[in-house]
Amino acid sequence: MRHAEQLAHHLRSFDVTTKEPPEFDTRWLEIFPNQAALRAHVDRWPMGEAVPGDMTAVLRLARRLLVDSYAAYEVALVAVTWSLLALEAALHLCLGVQGRQDLGGLLRQAQREGLIDAEEFAVLDAVRVLRNTIVHGALRPSFPPGAAVEMVDALHQAVADIYGRAYRRSQPTP
Repeated sequence: MRHAEQLAHHLRSFDVTTKEPPEFDTRWLEIFPNQAALRAHVDRWPMGEAVPGDMTAVLRLARRLLVDSYAAYEVALVAVTWSLLALEAALHLCLGVQGRQDLGGLLRQAQREGLIDAEEFAVLDAVRVLRNTIVHGALRPSFPPGAAVEMVDALHQAVADIYGRAYRRSQPTP
C-alpha cells in the first residue's frame, strides 16, 4: 500500500485549479447546492482509528475525487471505483489472504469470520456486482449523484469497520 500513499501524495500536489471557478454538473443540485456543501458532507465521514496511514490516503483520494465530480460528474464513477479498490485491499489485508481471491470470495470469508454482518454483506455484494460491471467494460457513470455519495460513503464506512473489527479481533481477551 506504500505505492498507493505515494500516488495519493502526487495527486494531491497536482494543481488542477483555474482562474475561473469550474462549472458544475446540474445533477448535483438535487442533493447539494454547491461543491462546498458536498465537501462538508464528505469531510464528516469517519476515517477510523484502526485504518492505516496508507489506506487513509487512498480513502482521502476517493473523497477528493467525489468532491471534484461536482464539476465533472463522470469522476464520481472513478471515486466509487477507487473506494472499491480500497475495500478489496482492506479485505485482503485484514483476512490475511495471500495471492488472488475474487471480491465475492473475500466478502463471503469476511462474513464467516465476523468482519462484516449479513446486512453489510448484502450491501457490499451489490457494490461488488457494480464493480464487476465496471471492470468488464460496462462503464455507466449515469447513476444519480445520491447513489455515488451513498456508495462511496458505504465503502468508506465498510473499510473503517473492517479495520476496526480486525484490530479488536487481534487483541488478547482479558
